[in-house]
Amino acid sequence: MFHVMNRADLTDEKLMTAIVGAEGLLNSRPITYQSSNVDDKEPLSPNQFLFNQVGGQFAPESVDTKPFNPRVRWRHIQ
Repeated sequence: MFHVMNRADLTDEKLMTAIVGAEGLLNSRPITYQSSNVDDKEPLSPNQFLFNQVGGQFAPESVDTKPFNPRVRWRHIQ
């Protein structure tokens, strides 16, 4: 690193900016093979998981069919 920077006045803020930029660049690269076919779906990248932009819904919000009642639950535990 010293040979690259060579006595540059580098603050913590500038270093963090460079690291975050490199992290963003690496996380934007596709995880899977990118096909040249236009009809294929867009390949996944780590950023899509980090920012919840994968698309679609993996699981429903609630799997219960009846509403939650704390009294019934308390009696069941007793």
